[in-house]
Amino acid sequence: MRSWPDLSIAQRLAIGFGLFFVIVATMLAVFFSWHASSARMQETYSQRVVPLRDRTVALERGIFNTGIALRSVLLDPQPARVKAFEEQVTSVRSRLDDLARSVMEADGRSAYLQIEAITGEYLLQARAIVRRRLTGPVDLEAEASIARLREQLFGVTGAFQDIQAGKATAALAEIAQVRERISKGLVAMALAAAFILTPLAVLTARAVSGPAQALVTTADAMKNGNWKPALDLAPLVGAAGRSRDEMRRLADAIGSAAVALERREQRLRADGALAGAVASTLEREELANRALQAISSYLGAIVGIVYWAKDSNTLVPFAHYATAEVGPFAIGEGIPGQAALERRPIYIDRIPARSEFQIKLGYDSAPPSVLAALPLVVGEALHGVLLVGALGELAEDAREFLAASATQLSIGLEKVRSVEAIQALLAEVRESNEKIQAQNEELQVQNEEIQAQSEEIQSQSEQLQLQHEEMQAQNEELIQQSDELRRHAAALVDADERKNRFLGVLAHELRNPMAPITNSLVILKQVPPGSSSAQKAQAIIERQAMHLVRLIDDLLDITRISEGKIHIQRELLDLIEVVRTCVEDLGAAFEQAGIALELDLPNSPVMVAGDRVRLCQVIGNLLNNCLKFCDTSGRVTISVRIDHAHGAAVVKVADNGIGMEADLLNRLFQPFSQGITGLARTNSGLGLGLALVRALVSLHEGTVEAHSDGPGRGAQFTVRLPLEASDSTLQDANAVAPDVPVALAAAHRILIIEDNVDAAVTLAEALRFDGHEVAVAHSAVAGIETATSFKPDVVLCDIGLPDMNGYDVASALRQSSETSAALLIAVTGYASETDKHLAKSAGFDVHVAKPLRVARLTEILMTEAGRRSAAGENR
Repeated sequence: MRSWPDLSIAQRLAIGFGLFFVIVATMLAVFFSWHASSARMQETYSQRVVPLRDRTVALERGIFNTGIALRSVLLDPQPARVKAFEEQVTSVRSRLDDLARSVMEADGRSAYLQIEAITGEYLLQARAIVRRRLTGPVDLEAEASIARLREQLFGVTGAFQDIQAGKATAALAEIAQVRERISKGLVAMALAAAFILTPLAVLTARAVSGPAQALVTTADAMKNGNWKPALDLAPLVGAAGRSRDEMRRLADAIGSAAVALERREQRLRADGALAGAVASTLEREELANRALQAISSYLGAIVGIVYWAKDSNTLVPFAHYATAEVGPFAIGEGIPGQAALERRPIYIDRIPARSEFQIKLGYDSAPPSVLAALPLVVGEALHGVLLVGALGELAEDAREFLAASATQLSIGLEKVRSVEAIQALLAEVRESNEKIQAQNEELQVQNEEIQAQSEEIQSQSEQLQLQHEEMQAQNEELIQQSDELRRHAAALVDADERKNRFLGVLAHELRNPMAPITNSLVILKQVPPGSSSAQKAQAIIERQAMHLVRLIDDLLDITRISEGKIHIQRELLDLIEVVRTCVEDLGAAFEQAGIALELDLPNSPVMVAGDRVRLCQVIGNLLNNCLKFCDTSGRVTISVRIDHAHGAAVVKVADNGIGMEADLLNRLFQPFSQGITGLARTNSGLGLGLALVRALVSLHEGTVEAHSDGPGRGAQFTVRLPLEASDSTLQDANAVAPDVPVALAAAHRILIIEDNVDAAVTLAEALRFDGHEVAVAHSAVAGIETATSFKPDVVLCDIGLPDMNGYDVASALRQSSETSAALLIAVTGYASETDKHLAKSAGFDVHVAKPLRVARLTEILMTEAGRRSAAGENR
């Protein structure tokens, strides 16, 4: 079966459901047309046919009642009966007028004219008969004539009713036909939905189940200590941008984490080997050779030399790795001599191919690509220089290892120097003792010189005492160095233990979401598409996939922070608003868990300078921590106060949960540390949440601390952040704050330049839902041409376009009078500091890493609206 394109699960589902909704929309349009036809027929039936029928019947009844009233007057022409006759005549004329005002077609109008003529004649003759009867006897011939006229009138009204009855029958038949078509259409639409949703469910299940099973296998292998499957998942260097497939991204993240852990373990082994080499011997040459072998083994270096500072002017090589004997150097001569003179490391990259310095490979020779010379210094004492050459480049971590290795090797050589000095002092003491012995023998022979020799011996004894004290101080220094090496070894053991514990936790946490995902996929294969079971299964997949994404995000965040790659975007924020937003986001989770969440906030704003997203992450992690360690019916309180004495905003998150031991507080904010855990791991997670809290708070120049009175007595976390401004500044900030949402509420003219058609179309649709006017171009040239005619005020531009890069597009838009003032936003997968600098230099206002969320774009538009508004007021 042909594999799916690089799409996320949501995108795959969106394509299938999009087709389904197109069919539904088409069928609904047809149904609407049929319904409109039926409505017209119903309107004709109810507004024309039925009223005409009812008014004709009413007219016939009035004519009949008029005939009865006429007969009554003819029998006994009393005034009351005459009056009743006139009322019936008036009623007939009124009903005839109602019929005349009715809407009717040509055939009905023709029949009505006959009815009107005969009715008028009938009423005239009836009145004439009544007048003659009031003055004389009954006119039998006139009565017979009016009876025939009445029968003729009933015949005409009957024909009129037959016409309307025929139209009623036709209308009802057409209504029934439309209803039948709608019923058949509903059946067809249901079959089409099943035809689309069933393959969609099967394909989606296959696209997720295979990778999910592979990740479960990899997690089991990691649990058993086999890292190779995880290492095989690592993305290739120089691979294409970030995949949209969540399972692929999860595999890449696991592979990258495995590679990083493997490198760290290699570094730990290398550090341990170097520490062992330094501690294994007190012979200078042997120590240097062992250390050089450990360093070269880790770096993959081709050649290495350790020079000994024989005196203040000369460097003598005394340890070699894969290189022949070389002569001594004067300090200041060559690369080693310069490193010794300047007391700093020297790195030389990209050595020319025609260099005289060659590395012998056994069958040939080649110049090294890089040389590194590091001075071996302890305090002010220079012990030598470490020189390493390699054919490949030395990465940053390799240079860090070299620096640490130089430090350890320096300590080892200092230890050797100290031992040599002690041995020299001991030899000197022995020599002095021998001299004293000889002098004593001579004194016994020469009594006359006893006094003089005794004074000399006293002087020498004092000197020996000083030498002994110096030796004792050096021994104490050696003891301290040994203790430091033991602490270093213990730290390595602890790091290795934490690494193994983390791998076990990671394997467990990755397997947990896989079971419900796999089970839900089985359910999707069995149940009808669109059923409640299918919807529940899809919700479980989405929820567990988001859980996996959160695990990966925590891993990536703690890695970025440790490498200094996270930079907060500071803006003036009301801390109370941030807290309310975070509480609203987690309100449903607390309600579902049955835990009360209480707010204790001041009435006035508390302004800080910080990153809204990262502060929400801090508060969210603390609240999630409370969720984990509170039982049902628990209570969590979050409060905000101002510490005027220290100029700080204080956020406290307290719960009445399980609490913690005192020894746990000391390591609570360390990565991979958690409270009460066990094989069941009811409190899931990697133990990174609180470590992220401390790191993010530190980036805001704040502090965080935890307190608990003991197990079962709850816990409290206190975050302190610097206040941003004085009261007057806060008042000014509050005065202009309401203008920003007004600027946000306005719709924008947005141009999207993106070669990925699906990404561009879906983003455009999402922006149109927010009321923006959007144009789309799929190449750089088309984007520039569209910008000239469309005149956007916001441009979202990809960097990696097929015909030219996004930097050139930004430069062209800045030079055009139509778009020079537009807000230019780089939307790209290239998100390093160098990429951000290139984007800013090219003319972009904002750099955003893919994928761009509509909520993130709204924040950018709000920030830029406020910034430009403030800039306009300053002008």
